[in-house]
Amino acid sequence: MAITKLQAEALNLADTYAFTGTVTGAGENNTPLFRSHQNSALNIDHNTQTKISFDAETIDPQNTFDNGKFTPAVSGKYFLSASVRMAAATYNQLGLILYKNGSAIAYQWHNTDSGSGNPNATISTVVESDTDDYFEIYLYHYKGSTAGVTTGSDNSWFNGFLIST
Repeated sequence: MAITKLQAEALNLADTYAFTGTVTGAGENNTPLFRSHQNSALNIDHNTQTKISFDAETIDPQNTFDNGKFTPAVSGKYFLSASVRMAAATYNQLGLILYKNGSAIAYQWHNTDSGSGNPNATISTVVESDTDDYFEIYLYHYKGSTAGVTTGSDNSWFNGFLIST
């Protein structure tokens, strides 16, 4: 007859455990997720809010990003962030606006104090979403004339992922 010794003790998180079954409930998978960027030339009129199309996708395995819009398709809390770099010029003010279902919900304004160079505007926030909500990024600048967005995946991008359901 085999004798089994049972001993009650706490799990030591420094120990290594080998599981032979399936572990469930160990975390979220953070999908849907996406990353897009502005690939084609885009000019923004002075003193207007203009939607950034983010016309190229780097990551979009669930096909939740299309035509400059992120529509999660899964209810939950999401981390969304965007960055837009402008062409070299002198700007007084630059801002990004996050829209949810056609209404502005978050703003980030950058006063550039008439500095020149390639100013960059960024925004990030956590939002709650239903399956059919959609999110877009708009840009505003006060330069005095039309200004170009710097293209490329490292310059002007919009991304996000599910944090929790």
